[in-house]
Amino acid sequence: LFGCCFLSSASLDQQQRVSNATMRIQHVVMVRVDASKGATARRRNEQCSAAMSGAYGARRLCGLAAILFCGLSARNSFHFRCCQDFIQPSIGVGQSDRGPRSARTVEPAITTAQLAQRSLQPACRGRLGRRLMWTSGLVGIGSLQPQAEKTKSAEVERALGLANSMLYNPRRYRIFETSTKLYHDPQHRLLHENASLLSNMPDNCIFCLGEEHNHPMHHAAEFSLLKAMVAQSPRHVPVGLGLEMFDGTLDHRNALKDFVFGSDNLEDLKRRTSWDQNWGWPIRHWAKVLNYAKVNQIRIIGLNCPTRVSDFVQGNGIDGLLGRPRFPEVDLLDPVHRDRFLKEQYGPTLAKAPSEQILSRAYQVQTLREEWMAEQAAIYAQRMGGGRLLCIMGRRHVAGRRGVPNRIHRRLGSESRWAAPHTIILQGAEWQCKDFNLPTVQGHRLPGTDEADWVWYTEHKRGCVLD
Repeated sequence: LFGCCFLSSASLDQQQRVSNATMRIQHVVMVRVDASKGATARRRNEQCSAAMSGAYGARRLCGLAAILFCGLSARNSFHFRCCQDFIQPSIGVGQSDRGPRSARTVEPAITTAQLAQRSLQPACRGRLGRRLMWTSGLVGIGSLQPQAEKTKSAEVERALGLANSMLYNPRRYRIFETSTKLYHDPQHRLLHENASLLSNMPDNCIFCLGEEHNHPMHHAAEFSLLKAMVAQSPRHVPVGLGLEMFDGTLDHRNALKDFVFGSDNLEDLKRRTSWDQNWGWPIRHWAKVLNYAKVNQIRIIGLNCPTRVSDFVQGNGIDGLLGRPRFPEVDLLDPVHRDRFLKEQYGPTLAKAPSEQILSRAYQVQTLREEWMAEQAAIYAQRMGGGRLLCIMGRRHVAGRRGVPNRIHRRLGSESRWAAPHTIILQGAEWQCKDFNLPTVQGHRLPGTDEADWVWYTEHKRGCVLD
């Protein structure tokens, strides 16, 4: 009976896990549907719920049947003939620690001699048999099985991990070092014992990392880099985290402080920073990085310009704000930076470009945001006096160095203890069919040091849009 209940429970548990995974992926990795497809989506949800309830119902029936049998067998005067051998105590069963146990099945540790002496007592013999029978019934219900964490963030992280493992190949990660023209496997070269790429980094350095905001493999790369920085930085070197997703304002600064060093959770942080209104992308993309920073007490700073300021510049221009107190210095006279931004925004030929005024104000907003992020990073560096700061932002702000990195260096260049910012670009690429360990570089021209220090290649974003 014990073996049958265990097999039945395992089979039902597998069905339940598949059903749960299906439901989580469906809710997390969803395809945008229009109004005409709403009925289809509702039917799919109902089918998913029916599958889950069916698995739970079968599990309950199995457990109740086992409990009924155990209840009858719990009486000393009633034992089925087929159970006479089963309820005989043995030393192996009595000493086994395999499998989960409830509080009522746990006994103090006893010696082999004591156990042998117990086996001669008829009353104890029946008690041990009844305990095993009750265990079989409880296993059938599932109360003895370890329950996974049921928080919403944990469910989302597990669903995203399962979805990413199906959509992406985790071996297709390569860091291209532009100074040496060498490819490195981040799974090995970010480890301390394998001649890490971070071992030669200066103690006082700002890392500017450019991402695609909705690429799951880019978020996984950021998480692994942050862990490597924390693990390999000396004790006297503090590690900080700067995020474009939060504003460099007092209210966001207080919310981030209460999240990292206080009792606030992600939902509190999302509410206090008006995440949906200011940023818009789902906070789950950065949940691992944020939770890791909270667990390890890593200070987080907001980098971005407040939305109300950028909206004002978009509608009225920046001329009325330049030179005001606490307003960052804005350099709009870099023609290479302007040309690159306009081509990325409106195409190489600027065929889709609107009027000259709209072009000018769009570039002003972009430059203002980059100057604001550089200002917040520089203020943090000056206040801390040293350490390492990982700044995560959009790829356009980092590629070519002329966005945020050069503007940080302009502010900290006079301070000799700070090295020039280290730039990293996360880039999707096609991968060779025969040797999938190397990416296929577009145009067969490898990026140079003028583009970034590292180009971290991943697979192109694919599948359902996680936005």
